[in-house]
Amino acid sequence: MNTLNRRRFLSATDQARRERLVGEQRDGLLGALVNRQDIIQLVEGINADRMNAYRGIAQAENISIDQVQAIAAEKIFSRLPAGSIILDANGR
Repeated sequence: MNTLNRRRFLSATDQARRERLVGEQRDGLLGALVNRQDIIQLVEGINADRMNAYRGIAQAENISIDQVQAIAAEKIFSRLPAGSIILDANGR
């Protein structure tokens, strides 16, 4: 993803979080809280970008992708603004 598109995705993600349309999951991925095509596309794009990064880290560090995702999730949670949604394993 080029830098301009990445900035747009990140800006849209922040806005979707504020509007409570998305939430962070414990696997380091973003989850859609509504069934809207624009939100689903946003989530899919962000998650594809994250998974590419997670795979690269896992390979470079010789650890499992599950470990990378768990570490990433904790880092993401620590930076979320108050009131952000964190989804459990059931998507709630």
